[in-house]
Amino acid sequence: MNNLKERFENICEEYLRKFCYKHGYEDYGDWVDMGNIALVGDMYVDFNDIRYDIDHEIDEEKFEKWYWTANDRRLDRLQYMNYRSFCLGAPDPIDRQN
Repeated sequence: MNNLKERFENICEEYLRKFCYKHGYEDYGDWVDMGNIALVGDMYVDFNDIRYDIDHEIDEEKFEKWYWTANDRRLDRLQYMNYRSFCLGAPDPIDRQN
């Protein structure tokens, strides 16, 4: 059983290293909660978003654009789309100009 946990943690570390390298974070991130939330720079990033970004080779500018827009909306107590929907081109539910 311990071997399975170790393999999972190694995979999570590899995804995090690739994500940080891709997005220019040389001091790559640290896991706040292994396999769930990582701290990358000053962003708290969900593992599912990291995995989606790497697995689908998303253009590197998209993540930060999505992250900071979602963060601003959250601060304004507004909902915003998830990263996958953003990458697939879903229209912004607030900005009707899209």
